[in-house]
Amino acid sequence: QHANLMATTFKQQAKHNIEYIHPVEANEVFCRLPTELIKQLQALGFEFHIWPGHSDVIRLVFSHATERSQIDQLTHAINKYQACE
Repeated sequence: QHANLMATTFKQQAKHNIEYIHPVEANEVFCRLPTELIKQLQALGFEFHIWPGHSDVIRLVFSHATERSQIDQLTHAINKYQACE
């Protein structure tokens, strides 16, 4: 339940210029982001999977150990980049 809540929280907080590939119904989020943003997030130490064959699609997996502060940090980095576009 906590993991699903973290995925939903992510979607509520990170909505600018993000295309959600699938509805957020569980603990995984598939979304399309600018490739440069993906590189910046990796450089900042955020961990996620780049979907095979799609350099601009990532899969985020949230777990029982995911903390709200981690969601806040990730969405802040995404929204900060998006605001500069």
